[in-house]
Amino acid sequence: MEAVIDRSRPGRRLFDSDALLIIQEGDIVNLSCYGRWTLESLKLAEKFGVNRVYLTRDAFGQKKSIRFLLDLPDLRAVHIVVGHPVDMTAVSGLTKLEYLGIRGNDVEDLEGRRTPPIDFTPLVCLKEANIEFCRPFESILRCGALESLWLWNSRYYFPISDLDFSGLQSLKKLQMTEWRKLKHLDLTALKRLECLILEAIPMLREGGVTLHPKAKVRSFTMGRCGAYRIDWNRMGNDLVELELQGGLRFPIEDILQAPYLRKFSTNGVRKFPPLQFLLQLKELHFFDWFASPPGPKFSKEDREVMAQIKARDGLTAKDRR
Repeated sequence: MEAVIDRSRPGRRLFDSDALLIIQEGDIVNLSCYGRWTLESLKLAEKFGVNRVYLTRDAFGQKKSIRFLLDLPDLRAVHIVVGHPVDMTAVSGLTKLEYLGIRGNDVEDLEGRRTPPIDFTPLVCLKEANIEFCRPFESILRCGALESLWLWNSRYYFPISDLDFSGLQSLKKLQMTEWRKLKHLDLTALKRLECLILEAIPMLREGGVTLHPKAKVRSFTMGRCGAYRIDWNRMGNDLVELELQGGLRFPIEDILQAPYLRKFSTNGVRKFPPLQFLLQLKELHFFDWFASPPGPKFSKEDREVMAQIKARDGLTAKDRR
């Protein structure tokens, strides 16, 4: 998915052309390349001390490797969007990376033959990754310093039974998107997991997520997850934030089994029961919803409930009770 270059973002603009945008925000110098990467691009990156790079599909031209990024060994963040198979192995030489994003639907063919395997394990500073997952990228699951990981599988043929999260002992946030064949998600290795996001996993079964006994998921988002039902007995008392997306296959009143919920939002939910039940959640001080027009119809009483919940914001837990 191609990102849109935001020319309105804050910071001091150091360079701006049709192909490059370089902006400084504190000690971060971000270069967005949405034209072909050239020698001049490198010279400008060196001149301004660039330490974060965003590369669109157009940055590569006919390049079949990212070795040119090794000319910037102090990079702390790299986000790459590819449109044709590209050799990513050089990324293992960017050992100061704290963030890595790799997106694109053509990183390999169905047998994984067109992109060489990458060893991500030298990236000992890597804290956050956003990866379109495929066989050559499996070593991302052995980056022990990772705290936040977003795995896409939009080319959903990948044999998900091979996933092994045991190498991610520091992981606090996991986001799984477009896993069309996933039926069960074993997260029992993730003792520190606090935030879980599950999106477009239509084959996920009821009881299909297993957690480490000591993991406390404070924030949970789910949408388009087939027969999956939240295990309220396991998760309910830990949840503080909850977002429900798309059509629900369980009564929305089930959220009352998360008694300490503080923030609740929905996206694409079109039918609600009378909202009076939300007032039973004594800690709830934020409720928001989004749906394309015409959206749900709320009564006067429903809007009064929304106003009461909003008025709780800023009150102490004792006051809300």
